[in-house]
Amino acid sequence: MPQSNSQDELTGAGQGRALATSTSLKERYISAITRQDEGKTLTVAGWVHAFREMGALAFVILRDGSGKMQVKIPFKLDQKPERESAIQVRGKVKKDSRAPGGLELEAEQITVLGRVYQTPAFYPDQKSEPGLNVRLDNRPLDFRCEKTRAVFNIRASLESGFREALIALGFEEINPACIVATATEGGAQLFKLDYFDKPAFLGQSPQFYKQLAVIGGMERVFMTTPVFRAEKHEGPFHINEIHQMDMEMAFATNEDAIAVLSLVFLRMLARVSEKNAADFKALGKEFRVPAAVPVRTYSELVDLLAAGGDRIKFGHDFSKEQEAKICELLKCEALIIRDYPTSVRAFYSMPYENEPKLCKSYDIIYRGMEICSGAQRIHTPELLEKQIAARGMNPEYFKSYTDAFRVGAPPHAGWSIGLDRLTMAVCGLENIREAIMFPRDKHRMRP
Repeated sequence: MPQSNSQDELTGAGQGRALATSTSLKERYISAITRQDEGKTLTVAGWVHAFREMGALAFVILRDGSGKMQVKIPFKLDQKPERESAIQVRGKVKKDSRAPGGLELEAEQITVLGRVYQTPAFYPDQKSEPGLNVRLDNRPLDFRCEKTRAVFNIRASLESGFREALIALGFEEINPACIVATATEGGAQLFKLDYFDKPAFLGQSPQFYKQLAVIGGMERVFMTTPVFRAEKHEGPFHINEIHQMDMEMAFATNEDAIAVLSLVFLRMLARVSEKNAADFKALGKEFRVPAAVPVRTYSELVDLLAAGGDRIKFGHDFSKEQEAKICELLKCEALIIRDYPTSVRAFYSMPYENEPKLCKSYDIIYRGMEICSGAQRIHTPELLEKQIAARGMNPEYFKSYTDAFRVGAPPHAGWSIGLDRLTMAVCGLENIREAIMFPRDKHRMRP
């Protein structure tokens, strides 16, 4: 690696630029090598995607996290580099119309950095795609596959788009606890822990903590956090460790939170559309951003389903099939449903004063799947305790939570987007496990 002669390149902005494109073992990502580099000698590193010999010459297709490049080897190798071994190559950039991207690297030196000790369970470029369980059992190898990398590139864009959109709206990021003393959703499906000889649980939701933050004067907060549900479902939509993207805002109504939700959701999709065109091409999918997210009430959609021959009893939640049918009937990809029956929502959802059987709640249905849920919260301790008791829960278990509302709790509202489900919907995947790096379900705790 050439030594820098500039003090600026060792500190400050210069150092930042250098570290963004290189390390001590590679000067450039493959995707950053352009025709302007023709004639330059560069050091690159990556994995052997393919190897072939043609007479006295040998060729390697070198793959790094950014792309692929052909490497011509004009000298005899002591040992052929195995497919998927990690190598470093130093050589001269040359033009060759037959090479991918029209450029190749003529090697001067090849160093094996990480050899292959056993035959891989599959190869990233093989034509027959291995089954999902084989892929998950060999996840590091699976990450080298173009389609898998595309999914996680898109997921990363969704998460950064969420963060950037809320920061632009004046929200600050917080980090809630994941170990809790009681159920936040009031359900029984919790993972129990032995916490220094006391019972504790893995959190179902950061709900209590983001509410306590806004009550404490942090008026606009957001977070990305894992949550845990001890559900025994094994279907393609269920998982036990879930990743949520949450926000909460003080001095706000459900109308305010719905407006923020619509804006943030569309900005997240716009970021994916702008940044991940190559990833959708790798997946063989088309992607477009909806022009807007229409809003309908629960009552309107009960009537809509009934008119379409699918009757649902008022007060029941929509099934997954009904959510998909609603999008089909309305001919929309994304939809906000609001004003659900109070009985099917979390106990802390604010009922309407003039119609308490309905509450100030809302969901987003995207591509036929619920990917977000939220509500204006109850901010008076008396009503909170009443709703807790009405659900058959012991108010004493929630005392530290409800006591926080006795010191001037403002009206507030928020929502939570499921990152795993949203990634699944955006990428058109059939199983949520494909959208999670290391999924955890009833049977899977490794890798």
